[in-house]
Amino acid sequence: IWDESRLAISAHEMRENGDFLVVHHDGFPERWSVKPPLMIWAQVLSIRTFGYNEFSIRFPSALAAFLCCAFFPWLSLKIVKTQTPGFVA
Repeated sequence: IWDESRLAISAHEMRENGDFLVVHHDGFPERWSVKPPLMIWAQVLSIRTFGYNEFSIRFPSALAAFLCCAFFPWLSLKIVKTQTPGFVA
């Protein structure tokens, strides 16, 4: 019933049925979580790259978190000319 498990099942079904526009859960179009499917697409790509395992389901979230943490100091350096606000953010 948790978001992570539902997204993992939806990613598995998307990879198996090849329908990359309509998100499915338990064989039917998803009606409970109607978020844009960017996370599911990233999980499908990760599953294709690393296979079916816990790492491939959690890797897109970890990568997005890392990129956000790297982006804010870089953006702060470009705008304010110091990285301190970016590290605080």
